[in-house]
Amino acid sequence: MDFVLGYRDPLFGLIVFVGLIFIASFFSYWWAVVKLKKEQTSLRRFFQNLGKVDTQELTQEETLLLLAKSYEQNGRYDKAIALYLRLGDALEPQRRIEILKRLGDLYLKIGFLSRSQNIYEEVLGHYPRRVDVLERLLRVYEQMGRYEQALEVVAILEELGYESLEGIYLQAKYLIRQKKTQELIELYRKHPFLIRLAGEYLFRSDLSRAWESILPQDFPKIADILWHLPKDRIRTHTLFLQELYSAKGYVHLVNSSQLFEFDVLLHYPKATLAFEYLCPKCKGVFPLGFTRCPACYGLEPPVLEYMLIQRREDEKSLSI
Repeated sequence: MDFVLGYRDPLFGLIVFVGLIFIASFFSYWWAVVKLKKEQTSLRRFFQNLGKVDTQELTQEETLLLLAKSYEQNGRYDKAIALYLRLGDALEPQRRIEILKRLGDLYLKIGFLSRSQNIYEEVLGHYPRRVDVLERLLRVYEQMGRYEQALEVVAILEELGYESLEGIYLQAKYLIRQKKTQELIELYRKHPFLIRLAGEYLFRSDLSRAWESILPQDFPKIADILWHLPKDRIRTHTLFLQELYSAKGYVHLVNSSQLFEFDVLLHYPKATLAFEYLCPKCKGVFPLGFTRCPACYGLEPPVLEYMLIQRREDEKSLSI
């Protein structure tokens, strides 16, 4: 009877409840401890197995090299450069050359062209047939606008059996620098891949010669340049130009177009065109036009991708 009364006592029930919680917590704690020990044992065995595969310990220089590469991959160029500079004094001459090359690449990435130039020239002083270093020195000279020296590097690469369009491209840039328009036009006619380079220069500097010199089949490759021309500078002597400028709203020469974006604009003047640029080589897409792909350095003209966008409210429609 007393037991029954005690069992019905609220205080007794609370004690039993607390006891059950304690027992559950106790077993949960010990189960976690056992599980943790198993995990630690498993990890210990894993690292022991790794040690059996390669027991050679990394030297301090190798550790710093791995750390520098990690910084480089994560965009911490300042840290990577500091470690490479430290490693340059510690490694043997052969490996020091590789460190120099990495330093040159990093300085090129962050725009320290003079430093990267000095480093690449130093490497080539020891290994003049390093094609990869010659290619990078070529990029440096191009970015510095030193096209004559860049063409000298191209000549060296060609002697080593390196075939590319670099020489033609750099020759075109040199002609632009010298404002030799006619020679540039002749070079473009022989090498149509220069359409973007020639088109940008000609439509900016000599409109009449631009319209006379650019081949009609190349107009679609520079449609963005043609699209942004003022109305008083356009021509409509081909079907493509008629469709382009009718879609723009400058003229009303066609009622439809086989190109979807043009056809939409002919019937919906509240929209307009924007452009993206696809590299045919690496397939990268970029918001700005280029004559050399900023990612893979390819020289093929970008493929234009049309995008229909809403015309801004403050932008007057040019539709007729």
